[in-house]
Amino acid sequence: LCGAAAVLAAPTTAMAFQTRADDEARIAQIADEIKQLPANPADDTDDELVRRDALTSEEAGLRNDLARLDSNRAYVQGLRQELQLGIGGYAQSCQLRVPSLEAAEAFWCGALGMDAFDRRKDDEGRRLVSVSYGPVSLDDENGAHFSINLVEDTALPTGPAAVDADQPGDPRVISLTRPGLAYIQVAVPNPLRITKVFASEAEILWGYGYFELALPLSAGGGRVRAYAGKARRDPVELLSYHVENPKAAAEELRRALPGLEVLPLAVYDGKNRGPVSPKDVGNVYIPRPPKGSVLLGYAGANESGACVMLEPMQKPSKGAVSTDPTDGYDGIDIVSGAEVNADVVTPAVVSVRSRKFD
Repeated sequence: LCGAAAVLAAPTTAMAFQTRADDEARIAQIADEIKQLPANPADDTDDELVRRDALTSEEAGLRNDLARLDSNRAYVQGLRQELQLGIGGYAQSCQLRVPSLEAAEAFWCGALGMDAFDRRKDDEGRRLVSVSYGPVSLDDENGAHFSINLVEDTALPTGPAAVDADQPGDPRVISLTRPGLAYIQVAVPNPLRITKVFASEAEILWGYGYFELALPLSAGGGRVRAYAGKARRDPVELLSYHVENPKAAAEELRRALPGLEVLPLAVYDGKNRGPVSPKDVGNVYIPRPPKGSVLLGYAGANESGACVMLEPMQKPSKGAVSTDPTDGYDGIDIVSGAEVNADVVTPAVVSVRSRKFD
C-alpha cells in the first residue's frame, strides 16, 4: 500500500474536548443555581425569570450532549469489537501540508469550528497540529472522530485562494488540472459564522443552501463543502478525489482493504434532481457527483464516519478554468480489522496509509 510505513499513530496528548464529567458537574452547578431562585417561578422578578430560562436551556443542551455521548459510546464499542474480530475498519485521519499553521487553524478551527490538539513536531522537525470535531481515540467514549493533521511546510506557495467569487462559470463545478484531492465535505454541527470565514481569508464561491469554500493558499488551498442542519456523529463526511477511472480505482482500494464497501450514492444523470434520495450525500443543495462516481467506506460510514468519494475528471464550466488539486495533501490513514493486502498498489492520488488494528 502506498506509504504504509508512514501511517500516523493516534495522537496521545490530552485534548480540550468537553467530557461527560464536565457536563455532569455543570448540571449539578445549574441545580444549585436554580435553588437560589424563588421556589415558585411565578414569584420570579424579570431578571430571575431570564436567569431561570437561561439555566433551563443550558441544562437541556447538556443533557442532549450526554445522550449523544451515550450513542457515541455504543458506536465506539461496536467498532472496537468488529476490529478485534478482524472485520470492519474506519478512516482515521488525513494529512495536509500547509505553509502556515496559523492560517490553517484560522480556517479549520475559526471558520469550521474544529478543535486543535496534540501540537508537536514531526520526525523532520516541522510543526504539526491535529484538528477534529471530537476525540480520536477508541479508548474515549466520545472517540473515533476523523482528524486532519496539519503539517507546516514553508516551501509551499502562500497567498490568497486560487479562485475567487468573481470567477466566471459555475463555482459548484470543480475541474482539476490533474488527478488529486478535489474537496473535503463537512456537515458542520452549528451554522457557519460568516465573519469567521472572512477572517480566515477563505473565498465563499457559493452560499445558497451550502457553502462552497476556497481556502487561501496560506492555509493549504483546495476546497471545502460545508453545510449545517444534519445531525451526524462525525461532521467530517467525505474526502472527494478526482481520478481518471473511478471504478478501477475503487476496485484497487477494495482489493487492498478487505471489508471496504461500495456505498449507495445518488449521481447526476443529466436530469432535474427531483426529491431527496436516501442515497444522497450532503443536502439537497449540494450538487450530486457526476455519473461514474463511487463512494467507498466501511459499513455504516455513510452515516457515521468519513468516506472516500472517487469522481471522474471534469471539464470546467463555460468561461471557467481548471485549478490545481490540493497540493499539500499527503494521504489518508485507514485502520482495518482484517490484514491489509500490502502487495496491492493503491491509487497514488488517494495515497492510502493503512494498518491492521492492534
